[in-house]
Parts: sequence; C-alpha cells; structure tokens
Amino acid sequence: MTIATRSTTQLKLAINFPLSAQNRGRLSFEAYPITFDNDYYFALNQSRPVTVIELTEKPAERYVANVFGNQSLFDYKQYTVRNVDYNALNSADLIVLNQLTNIPATLLDAITSARTLGTDIMLFPAIEGSVETYQTITGRALYQSTITEQLSFAPIKSGTPFFDRMFDTEELSFTMPQGQPALTWQGGTPLLRIITGGPELTHYEEGSDIYLWSVPLSKDYAN
Repeated sequence: MTIATRSTTQLKLAINFPLSAQNRGRLSFEAYPITFDNDYYFALNQSRPVTVIELTEKPAERYVANVFGNQSLFDYKQYTVRNVDYNALNSADLIVLNQLTNIPATLLDAITSARTLGTDIMLFPAIEGSVETYQTITGRALYQSTITEQLSFAPIKSGTPFFDRMFDTEELSFTMPQGQPALTWQGGTPLLRIITGGPELTHYEEGSDIYLWSVPLSKDYAN
C-alpha cells in the first residue's frame, strides 16, 4: 500500500491464525529514505466473555437477556429454579436472581457458596419474596418496604464513579423510571435512589460484588 504525503488511509488486516489471550504485535513501515523509528509495537489482548446466569421461577421477560445479549462480551444463560445447572453456577462471573420467592435449600446453598468463592450477585426481589432468604444470599440486613405505590427514581448524580464514562455528557437530564420498592436497607454504596431518598440500587462488597435492587424487574411494579 502506498500512502500519499500528508494523507491518511485505513487498512484492514485479516488474522488467519488463532489468537491467545495476550498477543504482542509489530507494525513496520518502509518510508524511504527514512530507515529508523519505523517499527510500532502493540498488544492485542483477548478477554473471555463474562459468564452471566439468570435464575427465575418461570421463563421471564427478556429484560436481563437484552442487557447481556452481546455474545462477544457475555455468555448468558437463563435457568428456572427447577432446572438449574449447578456446575454452571460454580463457574459463573455473575448470577442474576430475578424475583425468586421460593428458593430450594440446595439452590440457596449453591448460590451462597458461589458468592463466597467470588461470583458476583445481582438481586431483583419479588414483592412477596422472603426477606430472610434474601438476607442469606446477600449477607446484609434487609427489611420489607412499606411503600405501596410506584415512585420516581431520583436523578443520577454526575460524578458517581459507577457511571463514570457511561454517558457522553455530565449534564444527566433525562426522565427517570418509576417503581414500587419491595425491600429497603441501610449502608453500602448507593448507585440509584428513589425520589424519597430510599435505596433503589446499592453496591456491596461481601467477598464478591453484590448489586441489590429494591424494585422488582416487572412491568407490574415498574415502568
């Protein structure tokens, strides 16, 4: 390829051999009569897809599946509590618990074991879910919410580290959703709040990362 003076061009290179997780590369240019400083070194690192498992009581809406649907980034699977691949739980990076009200003891043990081994947990409660079971899973003190109506989420505060570089502007002015909380709690790092100041999404570190939502992921309790 010949590139004219003071111009740019794009070149696509086909890689016809397998890549490892970490790869070192070199681009060499011939620019006569310049014969020095024509080598450019780079690293091409491949990361494996993040393994995400969603657990539901029955086949659920595809809200979670749509978030983790990019197969080049995520290895996503959904199981019901009656049809769980327990080996998959042990190797998951993230387990999403979607509105579980009745968790068998063996599954509860497997989830808490995976959490202690470093698997991250994201919990969406059910309105009539067991607070005691949710406490066992998260290792946190939780309480049943007394709110009986849908409330708006408070605006996202700019500068929150969790949302850093997630938006193109620091002026985060958009309509927030509404939801009816099933749980409430104290402590942790608040990421989202409802308009009254109560928690909506909180991050905890309990040997692994725990993301706790107060509102069920259901169109009956949130928009």
